[in-house]
Formats: sequence, structure tokens, C-alpha cells
Amino acid sequence: MTIGFIGLGIMGKPMARNLLKAGYRLVVYDILPGPIREVVQAWAAEGASPADVASREIAADLAGKGVEMLDVPVSGGEPKAIDGTLAIMAGGKTEVFERVKDVLLKMGASAVLCGDIGAGWPAAPC
Repeated sequence: MTIGFIGLGIMGKPMARNLLKAGYRLVVYDILPGPIREVVQAWAAEGASPADVASREIAADLAGKGVEMLDVPVSGGEPKAIDGTLAIMAGGKTEVFERVKDVLLKMGASAVLCGDIGAGWPAAPC
């Protein structure tokens, strides 16, 4: 399994490192080159753009090609990102969520499916 990961800031970088430590393959992207270099040195692959990693707008196109995705916002700040105890709210298909729930729990203490693609975002009710 390859995981696309966008955003390597205060929370994203430790989350990506937790996934790498757990043995997952990552393709990462951030608007700043420094965090990308740091995570790539820890054996992630670099994506050239958000679309190269994944994006909400292409979920339907991906599904038509047999590729599934979830949107997975998190809450908890830097300390919880570092120690892997974030609260995770996902949007997507139930079967995809169940297939990757163990991956999500490498970064969080809880992971909840809130509905279809887009439902995981903080503005959506969960």
C-alpha cells in the first residue's frame, strides 16, 4: 500500500514519520521544500504537486480507475501528532475506511468515519 500525504507542517511531519516507522510507503507533498527533504531522507517518495499525491476533486476519476481514497483531517496539535494520539475524522467509503483503519491508528488514538468524501473535513458534521 502506498499512502499519499499532503502537508508536512507542525503536525504533518510527525504524522508522516509515524507512518514511515510503522513500515508504510509514502508519497509526500508540501508547499515548502524543506519539510519534503526531511521526510524524503526518512525514505518517503516526493510528489511534484498535490494532484501527484491525491486531491478531493479527483476522487470520482480515481474510483473509475480502481483507486480508492479517503479525506482524513486530524485534530490534536503537535504533541498528539508526535506521540500518535490524534483524533481522526475520515470521509469516504466504509470498506476503504475499514481497510486502512489500522494505518490511521498509527497516527491517532481514535479514527471515525463521518460519511462520504468531504465529510471528514472540520466544516462538515461528524
